[in-house]
Amino acid sequence: MLRKSLIGLTALVVLSGTSPVFATNGMNLEGYGAKSHALGGASMAYDTGNSAVMNNPATLGMMKEGKEELGIGIRGLHPDVSLSYGPMSDKSEGTGYYMPSLSYMRKDGSIAWGVAMLAQGGMGTEYGDDSPLFMFGRSYGNSLVPLSGKEIRSEVGVGRVMFPLAWNITENTTIGLSLDLIWASMDLQMDM
Repeated sequence: MLRKSLIGLTALVVLSGTSPVFATNGMNLEGYGAKSHALGGASMAYDTGNSAVMNNPATLGMMKEGKEELGIGIRGLHPDVSLSYGPMSDKSEGTGYYMPSLSYMRKDGSIAWGVAMLAQGGMGTEYGDDSPLFMFGRSYGNSLVPLSGKEIRSEVGVGRVMFPLAWNITENTTIGLSLDLIWASMDLQMDM
């Protein structure tokens, strides 16, 4: 009895010291597709439809035999980014980044296969060509001016094209694999 109480007390002390992390993985969204997103990103061993290709292609084996699915989606990221340096501050005009998805999956017999194109992530900032944060040049009158007068912006994008295959070995065992082609881009335009 004393041992159970000691274990319970130890667990209580350990759990009372935990706190939320407030972290994110910037290149993986919290959910892909409506089902996974509604479940808070759960998709490792749950049928989330075509979007399962992103996290666990073996779950495509949960489709009914002879079924085919077409998936089309768009997701928007709307950041609110501002920056300050000493007495100067500015707000980014980059407020909308849209990420499309398109997929086709089919199950023939014990084999599920398909193709999917998903935006994995992306974002950026746009400060225009007259942001006070980037005025480090000097004019003839000695007032601060932008160094080049060109737009200050950044943009990052990552996308994937995937070719999944899932094989139902038995009623309770499925093996999945996927060939993923990933592309990424980064566009930086700024005064140096």
